[in-house]
Amino acid sequence: MGKIAEVIETVKNWLEKNKIFFETIAAFLLSAMAIIISVVQIFIGFKQTKLAKIQTQIAQRQFQREERLANIERTGKWGELRSAMMKILEQFPSSGTKSIRTWPQEDQLLFFKNVRMILDSQIKNPVLIENRDCLGHWRVALSCTEFREEEVLGTTNMPEIQDVIIVGSANKIHQSIMYVWKRLVLDSNEVSSTGGEPN
Repeated sequence: MGKIAEVIETVKNWLEKNKIFFETIAAFLLSAMAIIISVVQIFIGFKQTKLAKIQTQIAQRQFQREERLANIERTGKWGELRSAMMKILEQFPSSGTKSIRTWPQEDQLLFFKNVRMILDSQIKNPVLIENRDCLGHWRVALSCTEFREEEVLGTTNMPEIQDVIIVGSANKIHQSIMYVWKRLVLDSNEVSSTGGEPN
């Protein structure tokens, strides 16, 4: 038992004498670990930066793709609206709106019915909806097509009333559509008003 105590005492004395050596090694190892951790963190930071750059590029490409698709869809909707306005304008007689009162009543009713169908077909068109001013004019045109058959038939022998009801409504529709045409077609940067090349 005494020998073991002697060995322990010897080791203890040796450790105390060499304490500075062990403390230096421990401090060195701790510093080396800190440096290694810093290097690893820098390496991870580079990797994260590279990944973030790739993610940004992917997000930009996705945004550009979505923007391109939205522009294609918008151009399609713009084209639909332009075609609808052309169809409405084609319903009007070349001799002017006043000549509508000389038409047979069935043709007068058919005129307003056809115009209403075309107007209705575009009421949810996003190009029209996003321009509240034009949408308001479109709705005015719609309201001018709301005739009951008896309103048209009742004006046969009263030309002044027919002017107010039939011709006045046709004029208002024409004015409203021309307003929308100017704002959404003539002033548009899609293509020229006649469907030519883009600006």
